[in-house]
Amino acid sequence: MRETTTPSGVLRSALVLRILLLLGIGAAGALNAQPQAPPLAPALKPVRPGKAPPNPYSKKLVARGRLLVISSGCNDCHTPWHLDPDLGVPAPDWTRMLSGHPEGGPDPQGEVGPGDIALIGPTFTSFKLPFGVTYSLNLTPDIDTGTGSWTEKMFLDIFRKGRHLGGDGRPVYPPMPWDWYRTRSDEDLKAIFAYLRSIPPLRNMPSTEKIPPPVEGVIVELNNKIIALQANPGAKLEAPKNGPPPPPALALKPVVTGTAPKRSYPADLVRKGKTIVVAGACNVCHTPWTYNPVMRVPAPDMTRMLSGHPEGAPDPQGKPGPQDIALIGPTFTSFQLPFGIVYSKNLTPDIATGSGGWTEEKFLAIFRTARHPDGRVLLPPMPWDMVRILPDADLRAVFAYLQSIPPLRNEVPAPKVPPEAQKMLEGVNAKMLLHAPGPH
Repeated sequence: MRETTTPSGVLRSALVLRILLLLGIGAAGALNAQPQAPPLAPALKPVRPGKAPPNPYSKKLVARGRLLVISSGCNDCHTPWHLDPDLGVPAPDWTRMLSGHPEGGPDPQGEVGPGDIALIGPTFTSFKLPFGVTYSLNLTPDIDTGTGSWTEKMFLDIFRKGRHLGGDGRPVYPPMPWDWYRTRSDEDLKAIFAYLRSIPPLRNMPSTEKIPPPVEGVIVELNNKIIALQANPGAKLEAPKNGPPPPPALALKPVVTGTAPKRSYPADLVRKGKTIVVAGACNVCHTPWTYNPVMRVPAPDMTRMLSGHPEGAPDPQGKPGPQDIALIGPTFTSFQLPFGIVYSKNLTPDIATGSGGWTEEKFLAIFRTARHPDGRVLLPPMPWDMVRILPDADLRAVFAYLQSIPPLRNEVPAPKVPPEAQKMLEGVNAKMLLHAPGPH
């Protein structure tokens, strides 16, 4: 687990609100409103086939890459969403798999509030940040509009250098969690590239990011600092000279050490689990974000690592538009969805408030049944449906790692979701379990 605090994925890709219900429930009436028909989905241009270069990679390498892409949630931001006719709710449109923000697709329609991290637009491929709007790239191997003209080295350099075009292009913008993915080995990144070479090429040119030039310069500096801190966690770095003003201060309760059960796991199993958790960007949603004075942006506070939404922390402050997917609150642990507000869970091994009271089998059952150990239905944004592609051995490694981290006592509040919405989501989860995770 990285010990430094960096602006890792200022918007996550990772958010996987795969089963959002557009129930027409506003923020003020989230607890009392009744489900309504979702608003009409935005009209998008038809899917167009592209042209790909030859794929020289082995089936084994492609299969490894597929597992990594799906379990890491790449589809959640790079595959446009639509109203799924089977689920009856918004979900990735697999006919546009990994093709990025659709040409002419809508920007987020609402507004971020003071301190909010971001607002996710109607297709889950456009992101309104406090400093501008960014879009998901086309990852299909189309030569003209996707990754078909990239070399394997250019792809790896995105994660090694935090910039496009082999390290000489524009910086990687949020929400791309490149800094988490760069903890993967070159072999895993090459497997991801091999899989991207194998999928159908789609011709789609996403919009150009709406980022002011001064902000782009700050992002270049931030990305360079992330690389420096990962290489030397003790490095003394100066704050950016032209960074944005700090957001409103958060009055969070102090960190409280919890009590963990006496469990012991082999070191190699814990290391494997750590790799999956870190590279899978679990920290983005489960570790509260606070203002980092060196980075001059909000970033995961590793003193609260994986402890979930802090007691008393604020809900999202802004106002989503009628078709927007989600508004992310100031600590990146609260999420205003069309049906209510959901909070990230405490994954530390504290017995009273975290995962310390779970068994290994109960942890695996979360992903196999879409239910919490206490029987409650899993709610977005937890990406259980993507994570469940991992074999049991990998999930056991994740559990071993979670039991090895410091226990933090933090009672996460109950979600503010009406019972009728939870019941409907239960039915959606049951339908999702009928499909294999990923494209279908």
